Amino acid sequence: MSADNDPWHVLVIHGPNMNLIGKRPRQVFGTLTLDKINRSIRRQAHELGVQLKIFQSNSESDIVTKLQRQRKWADGIFLNPSTLCFSSYTLLDTLELIGLPTVEVHLTQTLAGRDVSESLLKSQCISQIVGPVDDAYRQGLDTLITNLQ
Repeated sequence: MSADNDPWHVLVIHGPNMNLIGKRPRQVFGTLTLDKINRSIRRQAHELGVQLKIFQSNSESDIVTKLQRQRKWADGIFLNPSTLCFSSYTLLDTLELIGLPTVEVHLTQTLAGRDVSESLLKSQCISQIVGPVDDAYRQGLDTLITNLQ
């Protein structure tokens, strides 16, 4: 809860191909699906008294538009940019312009053969959480809320 007892507002963004996470190798991701991730973070948000808006897109422009439109509602951003972390200067610029506390989360250390520590976006994030698969989102939301308090 914020200082005025209103719930914190967190915008959750899932980037490209997160809608197909259930198709990823089971030896790495188990039976994880985007629906399971969303249910888990909704439960956690409810426990923390946090209000969420969740959005997934495979389109960089749709993600940027969502961030711009929700910038006055959101107190913080919880972002899994997927492979956009390596290439999206537009997303980097948007995060800088809106200036909201942002946590970048990844389920594994490598994406498309690259290490997520090379993310362009991390300079605009208060934290970068990487795995483990079954706990990355929980850690990320806890980190964001702790920072907002």
